[in-house]
Amino acid sequence: MKNKRLSIALKKAYSEGRRTPNFKGQKRPEHSKAMKKLYKSGYVSPMKGRKPTKKQLEGLKKGRAWNKGTKGVMKSHRKGLTLKQEYGIKKAKQIRIKMSKKRKQLFKEGKLRDSRIYLKGELSPTYGRKLTEETKNKLKEVHKEMWKNPEYVEKCIKGFNLKPTRPEKVVMKIIKDLNIPFEYNGDFSKKIVVGGRIPDFVDVNRKKIIEVFGEYWHDKKLNKSLSNRRGEKRTVEDYKKQGYLCLVIWQKELKKISEVIKKVEEFNS
Repeated sequence: MKNKRLSIALKKAYSEGRRTPNFKGQKRPEHSKAMKKLYKSGYVSPMKGRKPTKKQLEGLKKGRAWNKGTKGVMKSHRKGLTLKQEYGIKKAKQIRIKMSKKRKQLFKEGKLRDSRIYLKGELSPTYGRKLTEETKNKLKEVHKEMWKNPEYVEKCIKGFNLKPTRPEKVVMKIIKDLNIPFEYNGDFSKKIVVGGRIPDFVDVNRKKIIEVFGEYWHDKKLNKSLSNRRGEKRTVEDYKKQGYLCLVIWQKELKKISEVIKKVEEFNS
């Protein structure tokens, strides 16, 4: 009943253009008594000294809610304005530096992905532009050189939050049981990059690699959008150019563990 009475009083007050209802001759509601105690304790309202605009007063008279039609949406006071226009050159520069530092910190912690890596479609800076073959080849060479740098690779991969997949865990157990010198690098924990690729299991001394492939991500018959670079043939060839032998274990093969163990033993010998 108290809430209903308060609601009626508020509606009446807003219709008369007042911001608070008049409770003269009525018992004060519980929340009002609590506020009175709060103000006596030294609390200062954030609205003190602020006057509503004409638009706000009109809205109050009509009994319109401030957020009507904007459920779940926060409208920016800076809409259409740049930081420079809103705060001036000096303050805008300070804000940008602060934002940049925060982004770098979040990126280092792996809580934020580098947006430049994921710009696709209309968001891409090269959207609608046709690149010449010469430019494409140049970009390929630049990327190859960049991926030779472990620091750059670590930066790119940190945001992925990579962890061993189920098939990789099965192969990991096989390697452990056989006691063979292959180290897991699928999450880039060993910081090993071979020809721009991050191998799953590596034996650096004997230059041998074991890759665990899922059909969806590596079989072009199932996923036609895949590039040839993701396939088994191209992977083995790329590692061979770097002087590494590569064994590919497909996820479907793990249904017959005994055959996979034989395959790994033969590759290891």
